[in-house]
Amino acid sequence: MKKIIAFTILVISINISYSQWVQMPNGMGTTKTVTSLAVIGNNIFAGLTNGAGVYVSADNGANWIHTSLTLYGSKDVDCLLVSGNKLFAGADSCLWLSTDNGGTWSKTSLMGHDILSLAVFGNDIFAGSSLFSASSGAFHSTNGGTNWTYSGLSGQSVYCFAKLNNNLFTCRSSDGVYLSTDNGSTWSHTSLNNRTVHSLAIMGTSIFAGSDTGVYVSTNNGVSWNPTSLNTSYIYSLTISGSNLIAGATTGGLYVSTNSGVTWFQKNEGFSSPSAFPVSITANYIFVGTYLQSVWRRNGSEVIGIKQISQIVPESYSLEQNYPNPFNPATKIKFNIPRTSFVKITVFDITGREVSTLVNEQLMPGTYETDWNASNYSSGVYFYRLQTENYTETKKMLLIK
Repeated sequence: MKKIIAFTILVISINISYSQWVQMPNGMGTTKTVTSLAVIGNNIFAGLTNGAGVYVSADNGANWIHTSLTLYGSKDVDCLLVSGNKLFAGADSCLWLSTDNGGTWSKTSLMGHDILSLAVFGNDIFAGSSLFSASSGAFHSTNGGTNWTYSGLSGQSVYCFAKLNNNLFTCRSSDGVYLSTDNGSTWSHTSLNNRTVHSLAIMGTSIFAGSDTGVYVSTNNGVSWNPTSLNTSYIYSLTISGSNLIAGATTGGLYVSTNSGVTWFQKNEGFSSPSAFPVSITANYIFVGTYLQSVWRRNGSEVIGIKQISQIVPESYSLEQNYPNPFNPATKIKFNIPRTSFVKITVFDITGREVSTLVNEQLMPGTYETDWNASNYSSGVYFYRLQTENYTETKKMLLIK
């Protein structure tokens, strides 16, 4: 009984702390606009607007160094692509190439075009150019970006590419998604033909399209499209991480779905910028580029460490025993939410000190599961607590290394 009372007092006295996004502008400046991100090994690259070129960080975003690519005037780097040891930067009037992690850059033969999008599928590289280029539309290279051939779709800006089996998809400004079944030689309009689509992503047999009115999904190779429940924001980027679909919006920040777009929740704790442009995921962190607020970073498990495993409305709040238990080094925690609630799940050590925040957001009714990876913690007894506006429950778990 004494042990239980002592623990209760410690929990009550804890100062509430929040895991959240942190701006990481050191070396870059706090007011830059970041339009693209890419990763090669331990190096994270950021493409910027207004002639700032490309920056690189080798320490998880703690510090940024300017690469040798500096553009002139107000020219933008609109996209980055990694293909083997090659780093491509799509910019106003030129596609640039570096083979030494941004140490030096050379112009490719794709000059005179504002390159808005890049994608690689095996030996094929595709580039999309702006409406205001010498030739708007799509371009195709089969030899690592040395030579390029025109692939049609003139008259609009080409924003993105995605491939599902032998079906190649792309999107144009103002008139939606196109499909090619012959690797870009010919294109046909899909039924999503009246939206500005800025991003595409493939998950399993589903293709997702981020548009000016939210996210659409097709499960039949673009024959038909259905809106997801995220249907109010302009979606700039879509990123897949396992079973997680991450949407970066020009207003509204970052959205995550763990059930193929059926439901979404925002992950904007501490994020003061309304925009989430490119999203890049490394081993431990998620990076987001923004409009006029540079780069932000957050621990990846705080963004994609929670998933909804059932939409059946539970009868009551509950927190289940973690499994496995004892564990080393990771464990899962399942909990039930009967009504829309702001939910926080935190982990404490034996002294009552908060060591990790696993969930800190508003959730819809349902059953959820989150992970705690304790690789950086020592063996011992830990406690995890579910807290909502009107319900609190705490359980004990054991880490053995």
